[in-house]
Amino acid sequence: MSGLVKRSVLLSGHATSVALEPEFWAVLDIIGAELNLGLTRAERVQIQRNLIALGYDPKGADGLFGAGTREAIRAWQRNTGLAATGYMTTAQIQ
Repeated sequence: MSGLVKRSVLLSGHATSVALEPEFWAVLDIIGAELNLGLTRAERVQIQRNLIALGYDPKGADGLFGAGTREAIRAWQRNTGLAATGYMTTAQIQ
């Protein structure tokens, strides 16, 4: 289990221990942070419209963050000197 990091997580309401590579935990932390923003669908639509206005194509403004939106977010993040994760943070939506 060399290199793996164990964490306690909730799965179906039950605490369990999971061991993953540190890179996987980092990705899960980023995704979780965006989920914790609690964005409404209307707020997600506005983010997509903002991306379009800035010249990034999320492949529609429907409030669903699919592959097109993730790539548009990554491109915007890259071009503004941010870590290109494809996931929004609190600071990025303010």
